[in-house]
Amino acid sequence: MFQQLYETNQESGLVVLAVNVEEELALIQPYVSELSLTFDILLDQQASLAKQYRVTGLPTTFFIDRQGRIQHVQLGPVTEELLAEQVSKE
Repeated sequence: MFQQLYETNQESGLVVLAVNVEEELALIQPYVSELSLTFDILLDQQASLAKQYRVTGLPTTFFIDRQGRIQHVQLGPVTEELLAEQVSKE
């Protein structure tokens, strides 16, 4: 869902960042390749970013507006409807 959303909206400025917590690149690379993900995937090997954003469970999705403000935090799975709703707010 995130890849499709990114491909559809990147020209209008949408940025998708995935943050992988406490795993090595070698572990996630096959998954990235299999899904042909083209958005940036960041490694948070020490979980410092997760701690800074107070992530209490995975997956957690942050919707951040163009001004850098967190508009919504979704703990758990994300639905296509939620993605569409959050992206349309911009």
